[in-house]
Amino acid sequence: MAPVAVDHEPSYLPVAAVASHLVSAVFLTAVVCRGLYRSYCDLTPSQGARARQAGRSRLVPVFGALAALGLAVATKSAVDYASLSYQVWADERFESPRRCFESDGRFPHLSAVNVARWLNDTPIYRDAREIVAEKARRLFWGQQADLGMAAWSLLLSIEGRRRRIPYIWAYFCLAQLVSLSFAQNLFYVAMLLTPTPLPPASGTRVLDRVFPPKPDNWFPYPVVTTSVLYLERAITALIPVMAGSTATSSWSTLVLRATGLVLLAIPTVAPQSWGAVYSSPHGAHDTHIKTFRTLSLATFVMHALSTGYALAYNAPDSHHHRHSIRMPLDEAKRSDWERASTAVAKVLGSTADHPVIIKAAWPFAASPSFGARSMANDVADTARSVVATAASGKNDNAESPAPAPRSRGRPRKIKWKDQTLEETDGDAAYKPSADEVSAAAEGDVLPEEDIDWEAAALTWVIAIVGGLGCGSAGVFGGECISR
Repeated sequence: MAPVAVDHEPSYLPVAAVASHLVSAVFLTAVVCRGLYRSYCDLTPSQGARARQAGRSRLVPVFGALAALGLAVATKSAVDYASLSYQVWADERFESPRRCFESDGRFPHLSAVNVARWLNDTPIYRDAREIVAEKARRLFWGQQADLGMAAWSLLLSIEGRRRRIPYIWAYFCLAQLVSLSFAQNLFYVAMLLTPTPLPPASGTRVLDRVFPPKPDNWFPYPVVTTSVLYLERAITALIPVMAGSTATSSWSTLVLRATGLVLLAIPTVAPQSWGAVYSSPHGAHDTHIKTFRTLSLATFVMHALSTGYALAYNAPDSHHHRHSIRMPLDEAKRSDWERASTAVAKVLGSTADHPVIIKAAWPFAASPSFGARSMANDVADTARSVVATAASGKNDNAESPAPAPRSRGRPRKIKWKDQTLEETDGDAAYKPSADEVSAAAEGDVLPEEDIDWEAAALTWVIAIVGGLGCGSAGVFGGECISR
């Protein structure tokens, strides 16, 4: 007589872990929406100008729609992955697996006990990591998301602290729990609603007792930030090697996610001696440029390696057998273009291999989101954050402006009699207040009416050539030095 398998009472700890994941995502979204509402309510009267209102009304719906699209893609991929995993588990467990699912896709045997057993038998988070890392063409998309996360964490650390955007930790956690595209576009909306620094929140008083607050214009040295970035890049490079080990893979993933939180915590927990205090936020632009250039170089190297591995492992052989009437074994040689195009097609087509790959590749597919964000930046600022060749172009132009062309003919006479004495004295005696000067220095400037399509095109080219991390470093670095 064959042995009968005994079903033990399943543990509901995996169910609690998945439920906490869903509840945390909803809670963090509510926290971010609360922060956006606070930023909207705290807009200064100067932000009610027609040009500023037109800029917000044009870009806020765009980023809001992209955030909703990112949430929809992440939700659909998660549901598809869970359904596929449950179907595979049910096929192996039930005696008649074909009868476990109706033709319309319903699950008649779906119950809390079966879900608990499925989650006990199937480590869904570890399986997702292994699915991404098991093939070179899939790993390419997974590394793109990790490289883009590093650049965005640096933007959160710099601009989130400078503008005092509330709950920047919630944006980072949303990127980990939901989707990078969803969290990025929500943060773009927060940046549009917070052009100038917000007043300090009352909730930071408890944190200030533990960690003494630093001056507003304090920024860490580049070596402090780049050391964390290099550690993160090293862990990213070792993830494919450690994917086969269960314990090592889990710990490496946790450490990789923790390094992003370290970047956010450095301005708060780091000693003041680890940085410098500048006279204005503009004095730290050179520091930001060095940091983003270092990140751009590191991400470009990793992108080149992952691209080379993906193309090498997916390129067909140089020779292949073809059917011939005269010769039974006829060999034909493939051209280099045919091999390269086949490898590229396999890498691009791998996004449809599995729902997990769709979620990993979506941040790169949604690159128009940060391309649209770059339209508000100067193309020179984006280039300076990636390479060092255009570093002196902007400063030279700013220090030595071109003289105005002289008109031909006799100079026009100035009628001083038209101006009254009161108007002359008033114009000469006017001096901007300290609040106005500080507001202008903090980025309270009128936005450009025309969209800079050149900056958007440059961003897309950098993202295609250098990867998502390099393109994000250019856009985010230009954002940090353009205000």
